[in-house]
Amino acid sequence: MKNFVLLTLITWLSAGLFAQSSLKVYSLLKSESSHVKLFLNDIQQDSEYAAEAEITDLALGTYELRVTFNADSIADVIEQVVVEPHTAIVFRVEEKTAMGKEMGTLGRSMGRVFGTVKDDEEEGLVEHYKIVKVSETKTK
Repeated sequence: MKNFVLLTLITWLSAGLFAQSSLKVYSLLKSESSHVKLFLNDIQQDSEYAAEAEITDLALGTYELRVTFNADSIADVIEQVVVEPHTAIVFRVEEKTAMGKEMGTLGRSMGRVFGTVKDDEEEGLVEHYKIVKVSETKTK
């Protein structure tokens, strides 16, 4: 009886680990520089920049989502995303306000001084876009 309960519990927990979820990022902005390419835990997910990108078949867990834009001078957006089982998460690309752009550039400069910015981030990148979570819905 103990083995049956243990086996049932393990099966139930492992089913949650492999539950299919998805993550989508899209842009309604007209500028081609707002087109995106997605990286999940530093693994490239797309081959080309597009106005919409989606990652499917995600397992339960926490991921680092990096959104790169179709311009070398625009800074990437990095977001920690917690993926629940059977969930569709949608982000929209939005342009930052003038104040937001200045604060982002100032934050990068301070990060370089204090050593909190990743080594591979270039100086002179512009904080131009942000991503906003627009929905997180259960698919089952």
